Amino acid sequence: MKFIDITPHYFFDEAMALYGQTFPYEIRESEDVFLNSLRMGSERYHFVGIKIDDRLAAFITFHIEKDHHVGFIVYLVVHPDFRGQKLAAKLIAYAEARMLTVDGRLETVMLECEKDVFGSSPLESFYNKFDYYCYPIFYMQPGLHGDAPVPMNLFIKQLRDSSTIFLAITQIYIAKYNEANGISLTTLQDYISRM
Repeated sequence: MKFIDITPHYFFDEAMALYGQTFPYEIRESEDVFLNSLRMGSERYHFVGIKIDDRLAAFITFHIEKDHHVGFIVYLVVHPDFRGQKLAAKLIAYAEARMLTVDGRLETVMLECEKDVFGSSPLESFYNKFDYYCYPIFYMQPGLHGDAPVPMNLFIKQLRDSSTIFLAITQIYIAKYNEANGISLTTLQDYISRM
């Protein structure tokens, strides 16, 4: 097992194939979003995989906004052939450690998760094991295909006391969805005003 940095020329195609098999269309982004994110640079965006026997077994992507001391885990994917080996847990621990290396004052890490009609997320108990809790906010992922936003649950892990969680949410939301996805600030401000 080896942690690797995925780049446009190193395991990117394998990651995109795995991603396409894992996520439903409504919340699946285009390859261009990953490439735009990689252009943000390693101070702000990381695309990390686990390679086992020259195969991509799992990957995680995350953004860091040092000015606001917040990290945002965007994707966590484990190949079906490698499930049950605690790779997701290893990737979360690796991502959090790397975020702290980039931003020694990191206060908050967050991630989005789908929710059912009852408001529950299928992975809530998994995220709770790592001290992420469902933040009481009406949160929505912007429509990724020019469609309506998708209601999601937002999970937060506080590493330090912070009274600026909503500001952190706002800043990472704009960095991710404006800079990486190209969604207009006007649209994002409208969604933020409804949170």
